[in-house]
Order: sequence, then structure tokens, then C-alpha cells
Amino acid sequence: NISPDTSICLGDSIILRATSATNHIWTPRINILNDSSSNPTIFPSSSMSYYLNATTLGGCRGWDTVTVTVITPPIPSLSNDTTSCPHQPIVLSATGATNYVWQPPYKLSSTFGSAVTTSTDTSITYYVNFSNVCFSETDSVKVSVVNIQATSSPDDTICATDSAVLWAYGGDSYSWFPKANVAQHSNSVTKAKADVPTNFFVVVENSAGCKDTSFTKIHFYPKSFLNAGPDQVLVYGSSTYLNAVHSFGSFSWDAHYSLSCDTCPYTKVKPELATDYIANLIDTFGCKITDTVRILMDGSIYIPNSFTPNRDFKNEYFVISARDLIEFKIEIFNRWGELIYESEDIEKSWDGTYKGNDVPTGTYIWKLTYMDARLLRTTKYGHINLLR
Repeated sequence: NISPDTSICLGDSIILRATSATNHIWTPRINILNDSSSNPTIFPSSSMSYYLNATTLGGCRGWDTVTVTVITPPIPSLSNDTTSCPHQPIVLSATGATNYVWQPPYKLSSTFGSAVTTSTDTSITYYVNFSNVCFSETDSVKVSVVNIQATSSPDDTICATDSAVLWAYGGDSYSWFPKANVAQHSNSVTKAKADVPTNFFVVVENSAGCKDTSFTKIHFYPKSFLNAGPDQVLVYGSSTYLNAVHSFGSFSWDAHYSLSCDTCPYTKVKPELATDYIANLIDTFGCKITDTVRILMDGSIYIPNSFTPNRDFKNEYFVISARDLIEFKIEIFNRWGELIYESEDIEKSWDGTYKGNDVPTGTYIWKLTYMDARLLRTTKYGHINLLR
């Protein structure tokens, strides 16, 4: 009978024992003392088996074996040092031992085990104790936290018709929301416009992929009131009055030669052409609003009753003069009712020819169809005397 298989720590020794036998021979003769005795001392440097050849009490030779497992120090293997964002979960792992104890416990999912998770918000070094029944070793891993602090424009109040300039800093890339209300979604500085008070926010990201968000709320000053008055249609050569109504503030009209007073809400005008008059108001908050009133001219038409296309450069064309017509069409007929000229361009005129040939002296009938600024369609008939 010999000792059962066993384990020892590296560097320790153990006594093997054999009973009920004589003439002991232990092999191999490595790291062993008293290899011919029944109780040799062994101190192996690695796991190995020792064999005993001995004579039993009955005089027979016999063999037996004992295996000695040598327990060596742990060989620590640990996650590499790493970089993370604040509160970002990071898995740290360790191998090479039987037991693992992690310290300090700050933001760790556990202080025991081969794998733990940290959500640290600050840079920290974790120490790991690697151990087995004989030895312990210590290693460490550093988690460097890259802090990011997004900063954006303070809350602001602007005029309802204005755009707000938004800015942000603290990172390497920027994303503004809501996207539909900003001019440059991915710039650190952008213009923003909205119809109602709006919370804008920007997501700021650094080169490590860490993100932070900052908020800016845009409010509006109370909206002022301005009405330049109803559109009007004038007979050519006449005058009228503009009557703008507005809330408190500084009022003016855009400059125009036909205005009697460009700072008076109620003022006389005498335009020669269809004219848009623009009213302006700067309110107590410095906000500017505008409104427009349009003065149209009633269709003013002059149609001559004769012309002399005889190439003396005097009164050579039948020319119709008109103002502020939306549609225009002139048709000219000879005395047999044949259409000899037509045009929808008021800038064109008849030179007294038909198909490239001069028409004879005589009276010709014209038909004029037009629509004026009031959208009234009118048809007129008349005659023109052609003299050569």
C-alpha cells in the first residue's frame, strides 16, 4: 500500500509512504530523498508520477504508482487598458487563475468572477487578485473615461419673422433637431426658424464616440399688427388715399414719388402705373413687419381713328395705347369681313399691309377684346381710316 495521488504547491515537499513491503525502489530518482526507504521525501518542480518496486511480506515483487500534481502560481491574463464614455458599460475579463477578486467595487456589476461589467463615470484603475489554493497574483486594468460636455446657445426671444442663430461646442460633430427647422443640420453654428416657440436640441459627439445633448428654447415676442389697407382700382389720372392701420410702433411707407407723406398711415397717392405700396412697422421690441396694398389702373385705352402708312415716317402705324390690361387682342377686317390682321401683343402695331402687300386706302373695322385690372372682360368695335 502506498500514498494516494495528491497535490502540492510548487516549492513544497511531501513524504510518500509505503506499507506491507520491503526492499523499496522508487523511480524516477528526480527531486526525491531516501528513494530506497518506505517514506521518501519528494519536491517535484512539475507534476509527475512516482513508481515503487518492492517486495511484499509474502516474498513477491510488486509495483504501484502515485501521481503528484504540482500547483503552480497563476498566470494573470487581463483585458487591455481601454477608453470609454461616461456610464458606458464595459466588460472586463480575466483568465489564468481559479478565483478572481476585483477592487475597488466602484460601478462594478460584481467584485468576483472572471468577467465583470463597469459603468464608471470617471477614469479608474481596477485591481484583480488572481488566486488558486497555493498562490495569488495581482494585475490591473485602467479604464479611461473621456468626458464630454455639450454647450449650446442660451434660450432666446426673437421676432416672429426672424431666424435664430444657434451655436454649440464641446465635441467634434453636431446634429441639430428638429431637422426641418434648421438650415445646417450638422454644423456647430446654424440658423433656425419656427412658427411657434420651439425646443431645439443638439447632440454633440467627440472622436471617442461619446455623446451629450444640450437644449435651447426659442420664444417669440408678441406679434404686432399692420394692415396696409384694401387693394384699389383707379381711373388713370386720378388719385386716392391709403389708410394703413397698425399697432404701436414706428410706421413708414417705402419711398415712392407718388406718395404725399411716407410716414403717414393715411396719405394721398397719385400713381401713373399699377403700384405696390409697402407699409412698414417697427414695434417696441424692434421687430419689423410689412404689408402691401396694390393700386391698379383701370384699363385706359387710346385708339386713333386714322393713320397714313405712306413711308414718310409720320403716323406710319395703327398703334393702340393702353395701361394695366391683363389680356389684349386686336383684330382688323376689310369691308368684306376678311380678317387681315390680328395680335395679342399690345406692343405690336399694324403697318397697313396684308400678306406683305399694302392694302388700299379705305376704312377698316377693328375688334378689340381685353381684360382690365378688375378682371372685367370687354369687347369693343370701331373703325380706322387708312390714308395713303
